[in-house]
Amino acid sequence: MISAMRTQLLAHASIDTVEPYLRDDTALPAVLFEVQTEERERDLQSGSALRMSQIDCRCLSATYSGVDTLATAVQTQLDGWSDSGNNVQASTVVSVDRSFDTDNASANDMIFEAVVSIQIWWEN
Repeated sequence: MISAMRTQLLAHASIDTVEPYLRDDTALPAVLFEVQTEERERDLQSGSALRMSQIDCRCLSATYSGVDTLATAVQTQLDGWSDSGNNVQASTVVSVDRSFDTDNASANDMIFEAVVSIQIWWEN
């Protein structure tokens, strides 16, 4: 599911970097993703193969307009996205936090940030 999400963003959102963590050599703009929760769907009788994952996509850019454009591209590509070939049943954007200002402690530069929270239903 994660690789399918990365492929979707890399292929359709004009992003060069979609990674789970920020490295020193990461080029901006970039999207960092973090799985917040993963739950197995259940009914009263048993569990199912369906799972729901909450994923935060942190959009980072050196400019305000760059991060705004990036967050919009992530939201557009992942809201309502499905991929039956990779068992992704559905996805929805839960929220977009456009705080836009994160200090970069290792330099005197400003990194602008927006967080797009997504729920993805997929089968294991």
